[in-house]
Amino acid sequence: LGVKPEGKTDYILDGGECSVGIESTILDMSGTEPRILREGEITAEIISKVLDKPVMHGAIGASPRVSGSLKSHYAPEHTLKIVSSEDLAGETQFAARHFKTFALIAPKAIADRFAKVCVRAKGYTDAKDLQVHLYSWLHELDKCGADMIFAVEPEYSETSAGVLDRLSRAAADKKH
Repeated sequence: LGVKPEGKTDYILDGGECSVGIESTILDMSGTEPRILREGEITAEIISKVLDKPVMHGAIGASPRVSGSLKSHYAPEHTLKIVSSEDLAGETQFAARHFKTFALIAPKAIADRFAKVCVRAKGYTDAKDLQVHLYSWLHELDKCGADMIFAVEPEYSETSAGVLDRLSRAAADKKH
């Protein structure tokens, strides 16, 4: 975007922190069965109850049909690696042996424990908290001076599907 004269925008309004964080759910109703094209705050379960029919996941066909569906969409400049809480210690030790510094997004208790050994740590209380802060944390950690970012994934659930989708896209290889 950018502000003029370099950019093409006259003004950018900042409405403050978003209560949802990630973009909305996109539902395709053009076929015989409803399909979620992009996970968001509204889950398949909620939609299924309203429509009184099952909801499928994913677009039909090879080309992306919605914003945010490319494999490496949301990717920060620095490498983002998704790890389990069990693998985090080994991954960070491996990075340190290779003289790599790291930033961390993890459940609050884990982030607090790792805060002294990483450049910066962000702790979430649950998937919803991560969902609300994901983009701002990715931007902040991408600029904090660390060589890489580790993210401890929340447990999968209907409510964490959207944030897990965004995390996996942010961690995808940028060459594709």
